[in-house]
Amino acid sequence: LYTAFYIAKKCGIIYPLDDNCFCGTFDKKEGRVVFREIVTNKVLDPYNWKVTDLDGTTQNIDPTKINIGIDNIAYEELSAKGYFELLSKYTQIFARMRPLQKQMLINLMMDQGEIVGMCGDGAN
Repeated sequence: LYTAFYIAKKCGIIYPLDDNCFCGTFDKKEGRVVFREIVTNKVLDPYNWKVTDLDGTTQNIDPTKINIGIDNIAYEELSAKGYFELLSKYTQIFARMRPLQKQMLINLMMDQGEIVGMCGDGAN
């Protein structure tokens, strides 16, 4: 996911913020998807839009002022639990996605009236 964030910043796909980029990955210990900030390791609760610092301090956050990226395992988990708005509206980066997952995401976004394109490197 770090490479995906770097490329997205260089291409202007996401805000060039260094401390508001959250990676959503499945945490086996917690048994759920956890969103951690790349630099500070703060934890995002994207269901209530709160961020918790390492010292336990919690603050509200504007979802339009952050960048969210997830991997294919997080996508499966969030999709299975019905978090479609989080996936389609607030997540900018989707990494290591399988072809069927890409198609499902595209269909989700098109169902919401979005104009969507898909490209790749030919590996799939």
